[in-house]
Amino acid sequence: MLSTDLGYYHWRAGRVVSNDSLNYKVLQHPDKGLIFLNRFDRKIINPAPDADPGANTTRKKSLHEIV
Repeated sequence: MLSTDLGYYHWRAGRVVSNDSLNYKVLQHPDKGLIFLNRFDRKIINPAPDADPGANTTRKKSLHEIV
């Protein structure tokens, strides 16, 4: 378990774990799933790849090899 990650799936325990940070609050939305709320400007960020990321938010694709 990494306490620095905002959200992850714990494979051995079979559960989803979320951790709030100083900048973001982790929310579970019934339709959108896992979303993040910025604590300063109160804007929502949707990390789902097919969804709109949110107001004034851009998304960059990062291709990397998983070892």
